[in-house]
Amino acid sequence: MSSEKAQAIALISGSSDVSIREPFLQALQAFSVKILDVQEILMAKRVILAIHFSLDPAHAPAIEKDLQAVAEKVGLDQPLEIQLHQWAKGRITSLFEGVDQTGDRV
Repeated sequence: MSSEKAQAIALISGSSDVSIREPFLQALQAFSVKILDVQEILMAKRVILAIHFSLDPAHAPAIEKDLQAVAEKVGLDQPLEIQLHQWAKGRITSLFEGVDQTGDRV
């Protein structure tokens, strides 16, 4: 892992009445990530899964691609959203959106 620190939250939702966490966690095992938290809600034949993990920011595009492939494979009807943040020089920067936590463009 590089000296730069990054964390991501993958938000996954769709139509399902069973847990979908395992395929996504297995996909992340291929990378040097550390799982920080996993939350899943199953309600009314819908699922919401959130996976919080740390990663090397250089791996972000490959991780996103693999997680998108899993979402398609399990047949989710909603797009996968990944929020990736990098901690550097006392600022938290969203790597995908270019906005820091205060809302300022960086």
